[in-house]
Amino acid sequence: MNVTTGRTDSGSTVINDFIVVAHSMGNSMFAGALATGKCSIGKNVDWVALSGPMKGSMGSDFIYQFCGDSSSGSDTLLSKFGGLIGQCPGSTTRRSLVYDGGKYCDAACSLRYAAARAMHAKYVTAGICGTTYNGLISKEYAGLLAGGLLIPHHSSKNDGIVEFQSCVGDLDASKFDTTYASTWYAAKLNHADTTFHDGDGLFSSAQKPLKWFECLL
Repeated sequence: MNVTTGRTDSGSTVINDFIVVAHSMGNSMFAGALATGKCSIGKNVDWVALSGPMKGSMGSDFIYQFCGDSSSGSDTLLSKFGGLIGQCPGSTTRRSLVYDGGKYCDAACSLRYAAARAMHAKYVTAGICGTTYNGLISKEYAGLLAGGLLIPHHSSKNDGIVEFQSCVGDLDASKFDTTYASTWYAAKLNHADTTFHDGDGLFSSAQKPLKWFECLL
């Protein structure tokens, strides 16, 4: 998560004169901080949300299914294989985004998600959500293609890690458009493409994250 140089009043947790640009879990963290009162938003604050998992990610559920519960100490053939290839037991961070409403998210977990989504819906001023795991050609392409194909997502409309519906959260999905001129961008991009590291696609207006961000400025 990145923020511009803004200010908070001395001794205050109120954020003023900031632009927050958050990718992926950064959105969940910021929304959670707002929901729990660790900070609050004052005046002249923009929040640009990039591919946030506001309902979690089936990637975390998949780690539990594949690697098992790391706290139990029990190993399966799959978890042993996952250990050999460096995917198990899975980091705490990767396990923390279990899908809201899924097997691994209890009532307290669901309430935390709801509170975070409420902050997200209230304060986000622009957002981009990927609609495909078949995004721009980059060093991350193969891994996210595998994520889109192997992770048991609820929808084929996902960026390899986060489903479109999870990224939208409690925002109005009908506001999202496939043109980069839209404040709310339903982009034909994968999860890594929305970090802006891989530039724009050559042709499709649905594959131009840099131009989208430039239009916001």
